[in-house]
Amino acid sequence: MVLFPRELLVAVGTTWSAYFNCSVQGTDPGPIGHLSQTLGCTGLAIHCVTGGDRAAPVYKPPATSFELFGAAPRGRLNAIRSVACVSDGSRWEFQALGVPQPFEEAQAYQSQRVRDRFTPEMLQRYCRSVVGIDVFDAANYGHMSVLIETDAVISHEAKRLSLDEAQRWLGIAPRRLA
Repeated sequence: MVLFPRELLVAVGTTWSAYFNCSVQGTDPGPIGHLSQTLGCTGLAIHCVTGGDRAAPVYKPPATSFELFGAAPRGRLNAIRSVACVSDGSRWEFQALGVPQPFEEAQAYQSQRVRDRFTPEMLQRYCRSVVGIDVFDAANYGHMSVLIETDAVISHEAKRLSLDEAQRWLGIAPRRLA
């Protein structure tokens, strides 16, 4: 298991928490599966990159993914269901693994265009079905949070960036929340 020197938990709605870590590649879903089993709850890991701007400092291929984790030990990280539509920059791939869920829009998985098989809008609806709120609306993220800092060491080969450097590197415009 990879250890991160900084991890953040943020209240989402009244019954969920969002987990973020300091990986420059994006949050690793591994801790979600572990926390789901340890706490005896459902976990959800999502990834949504709509861009694909080749002129950006770092090219982030478009991707939409949904991973549902359960409390009971099973397979890879207690994963119940995984649905993803990812581009490597030249072609799209679709994958659906595990037990289909009642809220899934399975007819879309047969779309002629691979990128239409699992869209960001579908991801938003899937999350709403599981969590009960729009996880893409910043207003649903509460003011309660916990920053966990440990003495875990990041490899010397790993890219290290300040928050400002990371935002510039990833092409993220900082936003101030009220």
